[in-house]
Amino acid sequence: VSELGLDHRLSAYPSQLSGGEQQRAAIARALVMDPKLILLDEPTSALDPRTTGRLLDLVVNLNERRSVTFAVVTHDMDVIKRTCDRVAYLQNGKLHFFGPTHEFFVKIENNEVSDFGSPLELETSVLSGQKRLLRVLFWGERTHEPVLWEIAREYDIMINILYGKIEELKNGPFGTMIIAIDGQRQDLFIEKLRDSVFFLEEVG
Repeated sequence: VSELGLDHRLSAYPSQLSGGEQQRAAIARALVMDPKLILLDEPTSALDPRTTGRLLDLVVNLNERRSVTFAVVTHDMDVIKRTCDRVAYLQNGKLHFFGPTHEFFVKIENNEVSDFGSPLELETSVLSGQKRLLRVLFWGERTHEPVLWEIAREYDIMINILYGKIEELKNGPFGTMIIAIDGQRQDLFIEKLRDSVFFLEEVG
């Protein structure tokens, strides 16, 4: 109980607990059985952002300290990013994807669960006049390395950054960039960059 921050609520009735406290109390009851797996069904649906953050931190801590596996049913992309190592994506009763979280956001990025940068998020005025557009995804340690700049300098390529974002997923950083490139050796630049990043595609 103290591990879940409920010491002060030991004598409280369920109706007296807040939404976040009720969620933690449910997890505490489950932990008494020393489980290997706990199912959480839409655990953040009725919680405010602050309480949601605390609950997700608790889930991650319990997973790391107690080696408890959490199976989380959710429609919230932030829950997936912060707590999940792997994702099973169901649509119309069929399994469309099962694998690492970062691969989920790459493969499903252009579907209705899109949550990372894509050309569709940019204003048409920004894209107009650009010559060659690339979407580049970085994963893990590569996210914080100057790979793009080193290869651009090697092939004398000019880069215009149109969009960029780094997401901290549970299993590592995930970066998205959309860039426009110009130069005489674009094909060589793209070929080497493709081998140096997690994912690359031309989008225009």
